[in-house]
Amino acid sequence: MVIQERFEFFSYSCFRYCTGIVLNWRNLAWVSGIVPLSSILMLLFIPESPRYYVQKDQQLEAEKSLKWLRQSSKVTTLNDDTNEIQTELEKIRISVTESQSGERGFLTLFKPHIVKPISVCLSLMVFEQISGFNAIVFYAVGIFEAAGSSLDPTLASVIVGVVQVVATIVSSVLVDRVGRRILLLFPQILMSLSLFALGLFFILKNQEPEPSYLPNIKWIPLVSMTIFIIAFSLGIGPLSWTMMGELLPPYIKGRCSSIATALVWICAFFVTKSFDTVAHALGIYWCFWAFGICCIAGFISIYLTVPETKGKSLELIQKEFIRTET
Repeated sequence: MVIQERFEFFSYSCFRYCTGIVLNWRNLAWVSGIVPLSSILMLLFIPESPRYYVQKDQQLEAEKSLKWLRQSSKVTTLNDDTNEIQTELEKIRISVTESQSGERGFLTLFKPHIVKPISVCLSLMVFEQISGFNAIVFYAVGIFEAAGSSLDPTLASVIVGVVQVVATIVSSVLVDRVGRRILLLFPQILMSLSLFALGLFFILKNQEPEPSYLPNIKWIPLVSMTIFIIAFSLGIGPLSWTMMGELLPPYIKGRCSSIATALVWICAFFVTKSFDTVAHALGIYWCFWAFGICCIAGFISIYLTVPETKGKSLELIQKEFIRTET
């Protein structure tokens, strides 16, 4: 589900990249507004979720909602345990009961068996942002212009958007085959190498006079950024959110999700805001090298703290955290 959401986000971003080629910023804003407006209109025809109705103890409404979502026309009763709808409803009831029976209150987040998985989740969120992804995507056209690439900078940014979408699709296929840790670890190395290469290119470009071989390596920015985007979209980009859903007990997911979302966008703001300032003050290559170092730090943190969750239940994952604390 998380990877699907990232795919939709990147697809929308790709759409904006492509339409941005032919539209000015004002018309692009109008076109982009059509998507959320259409979403609002379609939401008028969608019922509340079955989980919401179960929480409100409205069992018949929950069944109707689930039938609508599953497009089931079969008439059933609430006591029909053999029906697929009833089986799924029972699972929802169990999940709601577990969520409501869990410890409540903000101090729950500081329980010993909860602190570590929360710390792991939040650290993934931080490393996702300080890898520089948002800064690089937001300033993609400017980076290509500064690199003096022979390829049109706007077209290059469109290529980056298309790569995001394709890599996210690949990630959804690989995540349950090769495991989470591998998809978190290996891309961090690729991200750091591509960022170091990008920084090296810019330091060579800033030499006076420019090296005679520089025109022959102007492909480096596009290739480096493409590799970076692929690695990010395969690894920490979607999986930082996936891990939060797999590591945390149901009764704290809501609060932790709120904290994580706020932390992500605070980090994104500071990274994106400082990128241009640091690039002008110290040189753009220092920005890329700093991001590369952060990716290496992320690799070390993931290797030491993030467990493999593939094929494991929440109970087993929690036992592993408790075992590592003793």
